[in-house]
Amino acid sequence: MAKWDERDPRWIVEEREDAKNVNNWHWTERDVSDWSRLKLKTLFSQLSLGSPDETAITITEVDKISGEASINNRKGKLLFFYEWTIKLQFKAESADKEVTGYVTLIGLSFENTTDEIELEFERKEVEIEDLFNEAREIFIHKERHKLIEIAEKYKELLRTDATAGMQYTPKSDNSISTPELKPKVKSNSVPSKQSQVLQQETTTINLKEKFLASSQDIYECFTDAGRINAYTQRPCQLDVRVDGNFSMMDGIISGRFCKLIEGELIEQEWRMSDWPQDSFSYLQLKLEKTTEGCKLYLKQNNVPFKSAERTTQGWKQQIFQRIRMTFGYGVSPSFSL
Repeated sequence: MAKWDERDPRWIVEEREDAKNVNNWHWTERDVSDWSRLKLKTLFSQLSLGSPDETAITITEVDKISGEASINNRKGKLLFFYEWTIKLQFKAESADKEVTGYVTLIGLSFENTTDEIELEFERKEVEIEDLFNEAREIFIHKERHKLIEIAEKYKELLRTDATAGMQYTPKSDNSISTPELKPKVKSNSVPSKQSQVLQQETTTINLKEKFLASSQDIYECFTDAGRINAYTQRPCQLDVRVDGNFSMMDGIISGRFCKLIEGELIEQEWRMSDWPQDSFSYLQLKLEKTTEGCKLYLKQNNVPFKSAERTTQGWKQQIFQRIRMTFGYGVSPSFSL
């Protein structure tokens, strides 16, 4: 608890009479999709590639930008979520020829590094194939790094420009004296177990699963209380809406729904009961329809490192395997990821 007059930013309430979500200390979310589209369009416009002496390539138009971006603030910690596909129109010119085509950047996402961005090419004119192929080789082998640099620049601006006002900056107030800092007395006491856990590093869990069930069926295995009770055999509580809370396995797992797309996507703020008090991971479950059933892609950020293996095995044995056994959503031998 903050001491009187020490101006801990979490407890300063004078700027709001109702003291609601002071200084964005609790969970807040900012949609920066429109800001991102404008920024990406500006960054990629008029990019010049290649060599004027051989084959020169110019980005003539940002044809399409698909995706979304948001920034979440939980107790002063910023979390960035974005996924973009960017289609650029380019013109390649040599001494006596000219061709127009498209290059699409796929996988500019918080889940990937920029090195994992894939390039796809499309020719606008069917003729002059040799010049188009030459331009493609330049993109892939000589100038790819310039596209990656722009992607890195976007990520940097997302963290510096798009976050304005999301974190508390203490006011300068000369009337408030600064308490004198006293030297710390070295203690021989052993840190508590909780303090050791709070200092541990976090990691990310990635899992892929497949089910002989529709994506809607699997979606309901995480959003329908009856189904969850059936395969966990323990009480659960669900408020299935954005910002709604949930609790599973009699409180062992709890959190909050952050994003819901029926039959396609579930994002949650997720924790286990024995994690440090303010430690939350961010869970994303993506569902993809297939001819035989569906695939599930799990990504869980900010998992305490010491709990990662137990959490991973919990997903596999206590969740996915029980869903298959309870509802018969097994996997056929020919069904592969």
